[in-house]
Amino acid sequence: MKNTRIDPSLFDQFKTGNFSGMMQTIKDAHVDWPVAAIFLGSGFLSGFLFKRYYKMFIISVAVGLVLVWALDHFFHVIDWRAIDTLLGDAPAAHVETFFESVSSWIAHNIVFAVSFAIGGVLGIFI
Repeated sequence: MKNTRIDPSLFDQFKTGNFSGMMQTIKDAHVDWPVAAIFLGSGFLSGFLFKRYYKMFIISVAVGLVLVWALDHFFHVIDWRAIDTLLGDAPAAHVETFFESVSSWIAHNIVFAVSFAIGGVLGIFI
């Protein structure tokens, strides 16, 4: 069996204080930094707006849900078949596929997901 060498991860290099190795790992990552900065900025904006307007957001969603329920239950105004045709498929039938595609996107774009999350946390706490 061939003995292969495993390079230390970015976190391992951070724990040991090997900052030159960290910089080399970041350089070798081939990350599109302007796009990562856009994700960081959009995360910051999302976090800031959520912090500032979360009550209005929650009230708007609640009122919207009650309105949709009332229109469907009392007046039968909503044509669910037309909505299913517009969306291309019944949304409830493929919830697992939606979560699989989102988790796959996050796994393949981890730098952008982390930068958005950092921006969101900064936006909430600033």
